[in-house]
Amino acid sequence: MFKRQKKYCISVTPDEYRLMVQSMIFLRNKLIAEGRYTDCVDELLRKLAG
Repeated sequence: MFKRQKKYCISVTPDEYRLMVQSMIFLRNKLIAEGRYTDCVDELLRKLAG
């Protein structure tokens, strides 16, 4: 009835983590400037922060 989604866990260095966060923020700002939704990027940023 309910199908579980697979979860993935990756190991990243602090520099790689910083680059991922900066890239997501850059993408979010670009989407805001274009007047588009940022829901997906916001969700990924929350997952990276948690």
